Amino acid sequence: MQKGDTFLMGSIGGSKKHLWILISDLNKHHGNGVIVNLTTNKERSGGDCSLCQGDHPWLAGECWVSFGDAMCLTPDKWQKIQQGIAMKLIVPREQLAQAQLEKVISAAKVSKAFPSVYLKFLD
Repeated sequence: MQKGDTFLMGSIGGSKKHLWILISDLNKHHGNGVIVNLTTNKERSGGDCSLCQGDHPWLAGECWVSFGDAMCLTPDKWQKIQQGIAMKLIVPREQLAQAQLEKVISAAKVSKAFPSVYLKFLD
């Protein structure tokens, strides 16, 4: 996967899939990468960064990046993502455009909800 790639993934037992965005470069960080997801719940997200219809083909309306849900995936976890894609449990989507990717990364750098331990992955 590459920085800006997106995919739909749900939680175990959950009924909804959320759009997740890879916001770091796996090659620069020994296969580790940070992903964030989108939500329609502005209060839950903290409201730090919104994306709207037209910012990504999957979006049908305004969404917010949920920085508090950010995860850093290790190479082993990326392998599980690939297995989920092969099993069609995880659905790859279009890459996020560079301008929107930069907007998300810039907002993550100043968000109080984004885990500070992940800042070193945002280059």
